[in-house]
Amino acid sequence: MVAISGVSLVFAVLGMKDYTMSSDWWTSSDNYDYSYDSFAGTITYILFTFISLVNLSLFTLFPTSLLKTSVVVNGFVYKKYSEEFRKEYEFTDREWYGE
Repeated sequence: MVAISGVSLVFAVLGMKDYTMSSDWWTSSDNYDYSYDSFAGTITYILFTFISLVNLSLFTLFPTSLLKTSVVVNGFVYKKYSEEFRKEYEFTDREWYGE
């Protein structure tokens, strides 16, 4: 499920960049130095596409694919409610904290 959402986000970014590059009908590129028709414009669009895909992967794809949700959630729950767990399962301070 995570892979499907990640792939759809990548396609969304690529679609946005394709729309931006093909929207020449919207803005006249005759007097615009960084339009898609020029070499500098092509390099600019490629650079911005690369930067946006890197940002997308860093902030969405990597954390969700590298971290197991159950481990992280259980760790937060155990850390937040550790004293309640200790009391519920009748551990002594010495058993729970050591020494």
